[in-house]
Amino acid sequence: MKNSIITSSIVTAVLLFSGCGSSDSSSDTTTVTPVVATVASIVFGNSGATDYTITSSSNSAVAEVNATDPALYLTIGKRYKFSVTNFGSHPLSLNNSAGTALLSMGTVGTFEADTDVNYSYDNNGSMMFTLTASLAESLNTYRCINHAAMTGSIVSAVDATVVLGNSGSTDYTITSTTNTAIAAVNANDPTLNLTVGKRYKFSVTNFASHPLHFTSSDTTVLLGMGSNVGSFETDTAVNFVDNGQGSIVFTLTQALADAMNDYRCENHAGMTGSVTVTGGTPIVNASVVFGNNGPTDYVISSTTNTAIAAVNANDPTLNLSVGKRYKFTVTNFGVHPMLLNDASGSTLLGMGSANGSLESDADVNFVDDGAGSITFTLTQALANSLSVYRCSPHAAMTGDIATN
Repeated sequence: MKNSIITSSIVTAVLLFSGCGSSDSSSDTTTVTPVVATVASIVFGNSGATDYTITSSSNSAVAEVNATDPALYLTIGKRYKFSVTNFGSHPLSLNNSAGTALLSMGTVGTFEADTDVNYSYDNNGSMMFTLTASLAESLNTYRCINHAAMTGSIVSAVDATVVLGNSGSTDYTITSTTNTAIAAVNANDPTLNLTVGKRYKFSVTNFASHPLHFTSSDTTVLLGMGSNVGSFETDTAVNFVDNGQGSIVFTLTQALADAMNDYRCENHAGMTGSVTVTGGTPIVNASVVFGNNGPTDYVISSTTNTAIAAVNANDPTLNLSVGKRYKFTVTNFGVHPMLLNDASGSTLLGMGSANGSLESDADVNFVDDGAGSITFTLTQALANSLSVYRCSPHAAMTGDIATN
């Protein structure tokens, strides 16, 4: 048995777990009752030895009522008390992604000696702890020590929350957000501005009809609600959680950011919007390689996104999107250096010594590698002026640029 004296720490949430079978009435400790300021009282029932089930809750932000093995949403810096009614049959353990116990009613957890966590267990089914940043970084699941099926996710505080409603089956609509830099409230299918390293919670009001997916440029599902498993959902660094009630939570890693292009409704193709990412390494959303047909035309040799232009087309219109980052490569750049100009012929961006007027714009983040490739982000200001691409010495090698 673990012996501890509980000090007068403030508890900001009390969770009661109740299980099946006979309880262990023995105790060999003296318990000092703490001062408890309860902001959430949660009672867990169970379905045999297979699930914990919330039977009541005074704060649904911590966990979903009536859900089995629900995700618990905890906040860094807060102090919690978890109680299991039938702790003799269903002792609780809080674990990392590898299954190692961090805090436990059974074996000694690795964070129990951390003075900032200030862990205590009364040997009567109640543990108390403070969720520190280091504990939150490791914490992944709660589970019954005796019954592996009785397991649920733990989600530490998110950096931002976005709630999406819908306008029929044509648009997602931002109902609310804790950070309007991500998207404007009431906007239809707006671009979502996300940051590498941040953790997000997206909720869809009518999730049964409009399950949300985050996808790559070729519409491969990366993360998603429901049964369509995305390719990043098992990535431990992403720490993806789908509560089955219309909310998903994830950390935007660099790898996920590199792949992410859009969000969309699984059932309605029109309900689609773009995702832009800041922070981390600048992400190239699409690459285009230009060959040439003598000194008369640029020819698209290859592209990672044929929505920009068709392969093998001569001087085609390029279809670019605001907020996306592009890499243009010219195979024979020494003879055919590319310029991106406005309607009057003034150069905005260019290879070599062109010195375009927007090359020093920090948001455009222009890069010329000197070996035939330029990379840039299409800002709204750049899009407002951009009109054509052309070869610097050969005026015939010119095509239009359309932006949206």
